Amino acid sequence: MILKNWNNAKKLWFEFDKLDVHKKKRAVTIPDGVKDPNEINDYFINAIGHGTIDPDILNKFRNGELNPNLSSSFKDITSEDIRKILGTIKSRSVGFDGISLKMLKIVLPYCNDLLRELVDESLNWIISFHMEKGYHCANTQG
Repeated sequence: MILKNWNNAKKLWFEFDKLDVHKKKRAVTIPDGVKDPNEINDYFINAIGHGTIDPDILNKFRNGELNPNLSSSFKDITSEDIRKILGTIKSRSVGFDGISLKMLKIVLPYCNDLLRELVDESLNWIISFHMEKGYHCANTQG
């Protein structure tokens, strides 16, 4: 019925309502304690403390000298990986954007490649950010 009503927005949303794949109202509110990102940032900065890092030890981590047998790597995620992972999730919860997992599974054939690119770019950004900061060393494999 969804594809049959694809060009009629009113009927299309009626079909989505019958599937109960989206929330009509956003019931989730952000708690006051986490609304300000600067407060969250300050919390974690202060929780860790203000120790100094020995540059020699940091360079040994960067160069793999502390344990040359220890390494980490990431491979690019595939569209099939995304399909399998989403298939294993059984939650009926709805995201903050009001989109349910059921809805995501319905539109997955149309957005799988974009979702894969988003995940890959996010991982690559995180890895490059941490490598620049000297927090973690990892290699990505295409």
